[in-house]
Parts: sequence; C-alpha cells; structure tokens
Amino acid sequence: MPLPLLLFLAILLCLSPIFCPAQEKVWKRVETGRQKSASRWKEWQQQLQKKGLDSNYIHALSVGAKLHTSGWSGGLIYRKRATRATHRIIQFHLEEIKHDKEVKQEAGKNPYPELGKTSPFIYGKINTVYTLHLSYGRQQLLFPALLDGHISLSLCYMGGISLGMLKPYYLKLVDNDPGAPVLSIEKYNPADQDRFLNHARILGRAKWSEGLEEIQYIPGVHAALALQLEPGKTKTFIQSISVGGQITLYARNITIMAEQKAYPVQASFFIGLALGKRW
Repeated sequence: MPLPLLLFLAILLCLSPIFCPAQEKVWKRVETGRQKSASRWKEWQQQLQKKGLDSNYIHALSVGAKLHTSGWSGGLIYRKRATRATHRIIQFHLEEIKHDKEVKQEAGKNPYPELGKTSPFIYGKINTVYTLHLSYGRQQLLFPALLDGHISLSLCYMGGISLGMLKPYYLKLVDNDPGAPVLSIEKYNPADQDRFLNHARILGRAKWSEGLEEIQYIPGVHAALALQLEPGKTKTFIQSISVGGQITLYARNITIMAEQKAYPVQASFFIGLALGKRW
C-alpha cells in the first residue's frame, strides 16, 4: 500500500475519537427534532378531532352575498355534515354580470325639458345580464380554531348548472323631426347603431322594466373555489367570510357592450359574507 494512503488512514484513526462524540450529538438533535415534529402533528390531528366545526349540529342554512370583480351575487346556502371535517353544500345564487368598460354617465343639461327629465345611463350598453347558479360541492376543514379556538379555515369547491338571462338595455332617445323633437324608447339595433351611440340624442336610461318580455335565456355550467373563515363553536347564529374565484361557460357569447368583443366565458374573483342558522 502506498505510504501517503497509509498516513491518511492513520490520521483518520487518530481523529475519530474526537469527531465521533460531536457526530453523535448531531444525530441526537436530528432525532429529537423529528420526534417533536411527529408529536406536534399528532397534537394537530387531535385538535382537528376535538375542535373542528361543532359536532352538535348537522344542518346549516344561510343567506349570502358576494362582491365580484364583475358585479355582485346573492342567494341561499345549505350545508349538511358528512364527516367531522367535511360538509356537503347546495347553493342557489343570482348574479349580475357587468362589463369592465361600463361607466355610468349623466345625460347633462336637458335641451328638451318638454320630453321629461334626464337620467343616468351607461353608454354603449346592449344587455343587462343576470345569471342563476345552482351549485353542489363540498367544504373541507383545513385548520380548526385558528384564533384562540374561535375561527376555522375551510376550503370550499363546487360546480353546477347556470342559466344566463340577457335583458335588452333601453334608452330614451330624441329625434329632431321637423317641427318638434320626438322621444322614443329603443334598444340597440346594429343596423341603426348611430342613433343609439349618439350622445346628443340620449336623454337617459329607460325604466328597468323595459325589455322584460324580451329576455334571452342561455344555459351554461360553472365552477368555484374559495377559502372560508367562520366561527368554530357557534351553534346557532353563524357568520362566515369567503374569498375565491368563479368561472362560468355559456352555450354562446354573452353580449353586454357595443363595440366590445363578446365571449362565452365569464370569470371573476369575489369576497362574500353569509349569515344564518345551525341545527
């Protein structure tokens, strides 16, 4: 065996009594840390079993409202306990969808007071869009009793069917016919869009009820995902806050604004509040 290799091995043998105790201490620390992690995980599991959503109730019914990046929604939410940490959810919501280019404007000074008062309107709007959502999903408890045993964090995921409703948006338009101006209540017409998009002719928005008999119905499907905070031990009155996102796919394009491209997909982020009862 070469002399350098013999010297190296001899040095290792001489130093091993020095490093072995230090190495043993390192392994003991690693093992202690592993045992502490396992113990904390076991404690968390026990907390999940003991401090999850209160097991004294099976059903929950609440009224909820959400503020979307594309409008608002509101409706009913029913939950039924499946296990200690999961619930089944049935939700029925009505949502109004607004285009990001919508801007409410004032008609300005009325040059035709004999035709009535002016009113605010949205320039270029073709349809007011509402959607009914019927959803089914689950709520999974993630962290029980986050804040001093009072608030739990859950993950909610659901999907279902949707029904879009497009109601024509009517304006009060003025025509300068020879002799006297004439007021007409009209919706957008591609063949005559110059009148609908002419600021000088617009006196304001017509009554909301205009166009109810002309609603178009468009079916679709949707999916939503949200994080939900709620009291963990309240048995009767409940309140929860949810933050998440939603996407809806319709059978055809949803047209809201003139001179803006229409798509069959509507997506939004939302924050919501729900109030209700448990039993």
